[in-house]
Amino acid sequence: MSSLRARAFSQILTFTRASTGTYYGEDGAVAVAAVNEPRFEYDPVTRQPRGLLVEEARTNLLLQSADFTTTWVNTRTTDAANSAAAPDGTTSADSVIEDSSSNTHYIAQTVVVASAAADYAFSVSLKAGTRSHALIAMAESVAGQTCYVAVNLTTGALGTASVGGANWTDPRAFAESQGDGWYRVTIVGRKLSAATALTAELYVSDAMGSINYTGNGSSLIYAWGAQLEAGPYVTSYIPTTTSAATRAADVCGVSSLSPWFAEAEGTIFAEYMVPWTYVNTDTTSRRIVQVDNASDVERHIVFISGTNRVGLTTSASIAQAQINGAAAAAGVVQRHAYAWRENDIAGAFSGGQFGSDASAVMPSGLTNFRIGSGPENTQQPIAYIRKVRFYPRRLSDNELRSLVA
Repeated sequence: MSSLRARAFSQILTFTRASTGTYYGEDGAVAVAAVNEPRFEYDPVTRQPRGLLVEEARTNLLLQSADFTTTWVNTRTTDAANSAAAPDGTTSADSVIEDSSSNTHYIAQTVVVASAAADYAFSVSLKAGTRSHALIAMAESVAGQTCYVAVNLTTGALGTASVGGANWTDPRAFAESQGDGWYRVTIVGRKLSAATALTAELYVSDAMGSINYTGNGSSLIYAWGAQLEAGPYVTSYIPTTTSAATRAADVCGVSSLSPWFAEAEGTIFAEYMVPWTYVNTDTTSRRIVQVDNASDVERHIVFISGTNRVGLTTSASIAQAQINGAAAAAGVVQRHAYAWRENDIAGAFSGGQFGSDASAVMPSGLTNFRIGSGPENTQQPIAYIRKVRFYPRRLSDNELRSLVA
């Protein structure tokens, strides 16, 4: 067909983010995207493309995220600035050096958080030095109230994510290889108390999970890029200096529905990957694709929740059809197709799941096609969007199954 021609991203989609944002570039290093620049991320080790990174707004509450010689408090440790190449390729990683005491050896920073129960994620990039083990923790001011995980910095192997005391629940931990011996280590947990002081702690260890030992005065690990954020998942690194910093939400959509979209029938296909395991504490419907009337009143939507991948149609704010699939597994490419026509809805999911609904009123007045957000420019999925397609007809059941196979 001679009328077909390639178009640039900006010719098809509008994209905004009211701040800079970091991501892994083609060379695997942490790079910075300008304001309103989309982030097409690559795996930092394999260099394979992951997709368009879409995240909600988040704030790094920690100060001096890459300079541990300043705001951070040393306990039986000292720091040496700019002593190793960091994941962004600059010589900006610091060493954390144990003293010769018989006790724990760590650095820490305390910030003020909300008094309500909430999820928090503490992450930091670590590399083995003359010590090859570390432990990271989030702690309240009350002794023993912690959420923590140990890590082997030679292999990236994690200990069991754990809590101490009754003020934490649902601990989860991750270690992402960043290449060149670096691992971004994360502990996530839900703080249940009204405590407003929260401390991020990084311990040097002499063995897996061993933090109380006699130091030798010289052994060390390397650290860079510390981040403490409110939320049930870690997000991309947000650099800070003398104050907390916020990365704005990624907002992406099709600039016009004319002339390719018709309300009577259609099919959405989305291929995406989530980096973290979604959990029941996250009650947000994380939008992958949504077509709507500038609200959630009239819409077709493909989204993920803590327990499901979902296709949903609403009209007059009433759910007309909902097709559920199994939860999206972390790090696994997901394929989801959702098709509609009056009284004829169907959804198919990678993994072989399929569902249908024979009773549904179609929404009307649809004007917006969104990728990775809802009408308030929220509900971002924290995901890599790899492919999105729209078909101006209700594909057959067999075609839907073929799309997601």
